[in-house]
Amino acid sequence: MKRQVEIAVVGGGAAGLMAAIFAAEELEKQERPGKVIILERAQRVGKKLLATGNGRCNLTNQQASLPYYHGDAQRMLPVLERFPPSQIIRTFERFGLLCRTEEQGRVYPYNVQAAAVLDILRLRLEHYQVEICCEYLVQEIQAKGGDFTLTNSTGETVIANKVILTSGGQASPQLGSDGSGFALAEKLGHCITALAPALVGVKTEPYRAKPLKGMRSYAVVSLWIENKKVREERGEVQFTEHGLSGICVFQLSRHINTAMQENPRRLVEVSLDLMPEYGEEALAKRIAGYAKQYPSLPALELLSGMINKRVGQEIVRLTFGKAQTMQAGQCRFSDCQKLASQIKEFSFPIVGPMPWNTAQVTAGGVSCEGVNPQTMESVPCPGLYFAGEILNIDGDCGGFNLHWAWASGMLAGMSAASGNLPNCQPSRKKTKPKQGGKKR
Repeated sequence: MKRQVEIAVVGGGAAGLMAAIFAAEELEKQERPGKVIILERAQRVGKKLLATGNGRCNLTNQQASLPYYHGDAQRMLPVLERFPPSQIIRTFERFGLLCRTEEQGRVYPYNVQAAAVLDILRLRLEHYQVEICCEYLVQEIQAKGGDFTLTNSTGETVIANKVILTSGGQASPQLGSDGSGFALAEKLGHCITALAPALVGVKTEPYRAKPLKGMRSYAVVSLWIENKKVREERGEVQFTEHGLSGICVFQLSRHINTAMQENPRRLVEVSLDLMPEYGEEALAKRIAGYAKQYPSLPALELLSGMINKRVGQEIVRLTFGKAQTMQAGQCRFSDCQKLASQIKEFSFPIVGPMPWNTAQVTAGGVSCEGVNPQTMESVPCPGLYFAGEILNIDGDCGGFNLHWAWASGMLAGMSAASGNLPNCQPSRKKTKPKQGGKKR
């Protein structure tokens, strides 16, 4: 089967859906005939979108700006400036979706249902008669004679005047992101920087993780690399069977992965201050007071009125070793000082990130050195456009990655539909990634 379209969007995630809508809108504004098609490898579009924000869909963040992005974000600053959070919100309200802003500037649909976001996008696609073709895995894209030929695994082809590549990264492959778009981009002349899971939990030594499985504690979380503090977050830490999780840990994961990619033997530690409102000496005196008040209390229970009970017991075990079986009245003040020190610096050596299927986003991707930040168009292969997670841009947790998907999708869709420049063969010389990037 062969079909001819004006614009083919490869990938039906957030960026792809928005790119298709804006492309179709632009074609209608220009009164240009032309069909837009979405080619999605999964059985349905928007599967990952439905899972965002635990099903609530954190659409954007009122603070979305350069400091919250990594990778090649500086080069793509024009996109963020052209499409600020206010415009993302106005766009969804124009589509028929009301939004609300919650704590830390996070913007959600007013009914806090990710399904409503996908429904409104699908309605918009239907309005513009955008075709959605699911279970269509694009395995090859050829640029020849002013057109692109997209071929799937069964030999079916789509001929398109323009292509928007929005196939995502490698994070959460069970939701449709398998990294196949990187090979397509590479064959069309683009460099791929080093890839790593981001916004993901981290692994610690099993003997440290398992005793705390299932527990949660509020903490100030510090990342130390070679005994140098590099970043600090605060929030609820979740202790898992394999290590540490929670939003505050997710925010550190990109920096952890980068450090360990550069040198796998590098000493990387995460330290938890479990009682940030208290100084260490004040804590030691408080613990000593409890020990004096309840001398027959098992030492294992000494911290139960201060921090999570099982976390406190683990701190006592690590601090006292075999002496953990003693009674509180046997604790010297120096013992109380050691416990206070552990509460303020409960440290975990990190052995690596959790796997891709637990990550929210991909760090790394198509180098933006080969992408025009004013249009999202490929430099080595005009007529090819990019949007979303496939690019070497990733944001912090809190709606920043979806913001990038919407913003880059809007610009890519508008740009692909605005011009009718002839395509070209991929350049033989690939664009170089920015400093620190390396070919996959």
